[in-house]
Amino acid sequence: MKGPLARILRSFLRYPWWCTLTLLSALGTTLLGLVFPQITRYAIDEVVAPGRLDRLPWMVLVLVLAFLLRDLLNALRVFWNNQLEQQVLLDLRQSLFSHLQRLSVTYYEKHPSGDVVSRLIDDINHVERVMLDGTEQGVVSVLTMVGVFWMLLNLHPTLALLSLLPIPLLLAGALAYTRGAHKRHRKIREMTGRLSAYLFDSVSGVREIRTFSAEGHEAERFHERADACKESTLSVMRLWGVYSSSMNFFASLGYVFLLAYGCRLLAEGGGTEFTFGDFSAFLLYVPMFYQPVQRLHGINQMMQQARAAAERLFDLLDAPVDVKDRPSARPITERPAGRIEFRNVHFSYSANVPILQGIDLTAMPGSVTAIVGTTGAGKSTLVSLIPRFYDPEEGAILLDGTDLRDFTLATLRAQIGIVAQEPFLFNGSIRENLLYGRRTANDQEIRDALEAAHAWDFVSQLETGWDAPVGERGVRLSVGEKQRLAIARALLKDPPVLILDEATSSVDTTTELHIQRALHRLMEGRTTFIIAHRLSTIRKADQILVLEKGRICERGSHNELIQQRGRYRQLHQAQMEPI
Repeated sequence: MKGPLARILRSFLRYPWWCTLTLLSALGTTLLGLVFPQITRYAIDEVVAPGRLDRLPWMVLVLVLAFLLRDLLNALRVFWNNQLEQQVLLDLRQSLFSHLQRLSVTYYEKHPSGDVVSRLIDDINHVERVMLDGTEQGVVSVLTMVGVFWMLLNLHPTLALLSLLPIPLLLAGALAYTRGAHKRHRKIREMTGRLSAYLFDSVSGVREIRTFSAEGHEAERFHERADACKESTLSVMRLWGVYSSSMNFFASLGYVFLLAYGCRLLAEGGGTEFTFGDFSAFLLYVPMFYQPVQRLHGINQMMQQARAAAERLFDLLDAPVDVKDRPSARPITERPAGRIEFRNVHFSYSANVPILQGIDLTAMPGSVTAIVGTTGAGKSTLVSLIPRFYDPEEGAILLDGTDLRDFTLATLRAQIGIVAQEPFLFNGSIRENLLYGRRTANDQEIRDALEAAHAWDFVSQLETGWDAPVGERGVRLSVGEKQRLAIARALLKDPPVLILDEATSSVDTTTELHIQRALHRLMEGRTTFIIAHRLSTIRKADQILVLEKGRICERGSHNELIQQRGRYRQLHQAQMEPI
């Protein structure tokens, strides 16, 4: 039992009581469902034939009680089964989401967000369907087949064995369908993931689509992906149409054989050893035997859908976590001073394509280190190693003399604040976004942070103040407003180490002034790394590193680098000279 569905079914065993109650109620429901054909046989042979109508009230009473108990147990079965399955699904969702939180940044760079969301929603729904319907129906169907076949054997062994004639054909058909359907269902899930990824991108980029008048082009792209989903689904439906019709025909042949042979038995035996009541009960049991077989074919269809979906879920759940805690990692219990050292650090995203090579640097507590260079020089990668979004392939990065990998990730990242060039805001209120900085912050602390970030002026003007929604990714706010909220969030976190992807390159002069003042307030007393786009903003940095093809080619203060007449001076002059 190593397949994806087996892994899900094994999780049922964590709840033995609900499993036991579900199985017992299913068994009781099945047994009580076998009463009606026996009562029918009794009515024909013991009530109608001898004319004993005085037995009729007792027969009716027994039948009513059997139906009542059957339906009561069935209701309990549904209740307990749903409790069990929903708990298992909750466990699966929590495991998947927790694993997503642990996965390294590299995973998200290689997998579209829409596809990941599709696995968590669409694929889970397919697994849920087979767990809610398939597992329940499968258990009941198997129990019903066993119970009914036992009753058939008691009524007439030869006829009972004859009822098994279609079974080999049904099993062969099920095996052939399973082999052919699995790849098709897997393709459906992949095509659905592609479509979800495209929709995620197109909704996020709606402004760009309209800016470039690309609605027609995007409609064609959508049609291409939607048509692929349609074709992959039709390939399964065509196979299912042939399979289900064939299975129904083979099962119907069983009815024909049994009817013909039973009529012959009655004609030859005169209704003595095998009575009309026996034959009536037998004919009532036969549909109860074949219907579960046919229901299992439907469950097989759901199983193939769920198997393909579950494989994608477990591909995600089994994705390796590249950056994780060492077994010996320890938490940071006291506020660090903030000394950061890079010692001969090498890093690459893929083999034979080095991004950083031999990086050595020291940032003293409270100092400002600016990193400059052309696009692709490795600036963002360098600062991404500090919160361990990636780990170096060679060398080490130290905080106050200790390798970052010797600290637990959670406590390490709690010491680092990041303000990105395009800050991310969650679709909630301003207050909810600020509390990401510190969950326990009170209203006064939130206001102090907003004032220090020069954000209180616009927040206080909103109709609902800091309870105002920011929209998806902060779409209701301007770039400058989002930047100031990100600075306020970092102020609430109060980290000793700060990473800034210069936040003023896309705003007007007045907004830039507000943000610069907020940044100066944020940087006070913190070890700060700045990815600099405008060299005019880093004149006062304690040290400036110039990256070229993943190496530090120059370092020093602004004045020192200008005097060197090297790469930094070239970059500075390029920005100063008018185009």
